[in-house]
Amino acid sequence: MKARLVSDETRAFGNPLTMRLSFVALLTASTAVAPAFAQPAARCAVTVVRAPDDVRLTIEPMLATEHCTTSLQVRVIPTERGLYVIAGDEHGRMRERVVPNATSAAVLIASWASDDSITGAPPIPVPPVSAPPVAAVHDGIMGPSMVPSTAPSMVDEPDRSDEDDEVAPVQHPARFITLGIGGAAGSGTGIRAEVDLLDHCNWTFGILGSITGETMRVTDYMQAYATNYTATTSDYALAVAVGGTHRWGTWHLRTGAALGLVISTLELEPDYSNQNSPFAGGSGTTASPWLEAHLLAGHSLGATKRWELEVGATVSYAKQSWFVGATMETLARDAGSIMLVANVRRGI
Repeated sequence: MKARLVSDETRAFGNPLTMRLSFVALLTASTAVAPAFAQPAARCAVTVVRAPDDVRLTIEPMLATEHCTTSLQVRVIPTERGLYVIAGDEHGRMRERVVPNATSAAVLIASWASDDSITGAPPIPVPPVSAPPVAAVHDGIMGPSMVPSTAPSMVDEPDRSDEDDEVAPVQHPARFITLGIGGAAGSGTGIRAEVDLLDHCNWTFGILGSITGETMRVTDYMQAYATNYTATTSDYALAVAVGGTHRWGTWHLRTGAALGLVISTLELEPDYSNQNSPFAGGSGTTASPWLEAHLLAGHSLGATKRWELEVGATVSYAKQSWFVGATMETLARDAGSIMLVANVRRGI
């Protein structure tokens, strides 16, 4: 019998069964190791809930290349001090800070998302920052509120960063204080004041007062020859007033009426220029009902619309007469008068 010498290498790998087992073991090991090298890094689970479009376009591409360990919901809100960044994680922890620009915001968010300590320990306290209102949900209704630094929830809301703030137009005051002066030939001159106490729709209710004075020439034909006098009257009127105002932008038309009482005094002085012997003068006081109607046009001044100027006319009626004891005669005055007025008004 012939003997064959086999080397250690031939004995180890020359056997077909041994080679088959070695191949299977190598294939299993390579399969187990391959996924470890082929598995990509985890993508950042950061949701930008709210941010201006230009800020969002800066933040999202930068976060796409970052390795993150914490999922965040982020809001970026423009303020006068910069971009207010507020982020909340799945554990209810909140972080907030104000940064100057979008790049700084992206770097800050990436640092928060890649911070391993945020899942195991509370975040480092951040000094309080004045933040604008962020919408919150109460019983299913959206309403403005300030999100506290420990708020556990983040609420999705539409992006309103590009919407222009609508400024409500300034409204005219409903009530005014009015001061005016007036005068006309044959009606004297005077001052007047109105105060609106109540208002309803375009109507106002208040009080009106006026003081007027007039000097006129009076001729007495009851004597054997005509006697001339100079009569000076002073009228003090107080009334309740109602008025309506119709507006067209900064222009308006105001109508109204007043009913009250007028007290009038009379001073009668004889005129000696056309007579040889003096006659006595006299004085008297009377009170009578007083009625006034007015029509005025005006314009508002300034952005606040609290000041107005008006011009127009008033018509008043009061039937008056005086008994002058010195002459034993009764003097009567024309019942109606028309006066042109100019007013300054201020809203209250």
